[in-house]
Amino acid sequence: GKRVAQSENKRGVELNLTELRKCTVSFKPLVDRRKLFSKPIWIPAYPTSLKESIHKSVINQLTGLKQGGKSYYASAKAAKLRFCFGSTETATCSNVHPMIEMAGGPDKKSDKFYSEYVMAIRNPMAAIPAYINEKQIK
Repeated sequence: GKRVAQSENKRGVELNLTELRKCTVSFKPLVDRRKLFSKPIWIPAYPTSLKESIHKSVINQLTGLKQGGKSYYASAKAAKLRFCFGSTETATCSNVHPMIEMAGGPDKKSDKFYSEYVMAIRNPMAAIPAYINEKQIK
């Protein structure tokens, strides 16, 4: 076959670098991550529909945040974690649906979360027996 010259690309058209050579390269200073703010997304689920370990693993794979997936009901003094907010960034916050009536529950904190949510759905024929079975084990 015909050999293409080095100044040509695969289609045989010569690249014009004249305009690219006029470009000035500049860098913006890095933005302090603490100044960036993004609200977490709710992930409501019927009990036993979404294991916390799976939730955390999926969010880690999607966002790269090792602690991006949190449970609304978990707390830790060392990490200052309470209601999905703590010393690390939160991408998603799982909670039980339907919600249990409680003082200061998830519905009272809706301004701190995106109004959209991701609903974890499981076949009720499997979820309800799994929930009952889990309650028996505990």
